Amino acid sequence: MSDILIRNAVFPADGEAVTGLIGELNDAESQIEPNRADASAAAAHFGWLRDHVERHDGEWLVAEQQGWIAGFGCYIVEEANGAYIRPAFRRYAMILDVSVTADARGQGIGRQLIQEIEDRAGERRLGEVRLGVLGGNANAIRLYEELGYGDYERVMRKLL
Repeated sequence: MSDILIRNAVFPADGEAVTGLIGELNDAESQIEPNRADASAAAAHFGWLRDHVERHDGEWLVAEQQGWIAGFGCYIVEEANGAYIRPAFRRYAMILDVSVTADARGQGIGRQLIQEIEDRAGERRLGEVRLGVLGGNANAIRLYEELGYGDYERVMRKLL
């Protein structure tokens, strides 16, 4: 594995690279899920994510490899309302997106990004880290399971 630097994203400097990675993620997910937009929606999604991360006390991370951005991850802080959740678990990190460019996959970059998010969530004394994954994304599911993630709840749907 080559040297990877995980750091906070700096905008606007990292914006073009992150938008490109969102486009790659969109294209991959559009092959798995019929409701997903392709790379043409990357700039709009990036704008939405930037606003969402800022409003929800989140962070953007990038993985830099030999001076170029090989991946990114972002998360927000959410709070579950209701007494049915024990207080220690009410505040948690929700990973919104993680993406690694196609030519850098298989080098552990996604793992490093997720580990850094977990470390930061722990430093912030959040109760857990959650993420969502498309049911048909077998590679991502395998990675998340290897990292210790498991089902929390299941969202089911029926296409009309």
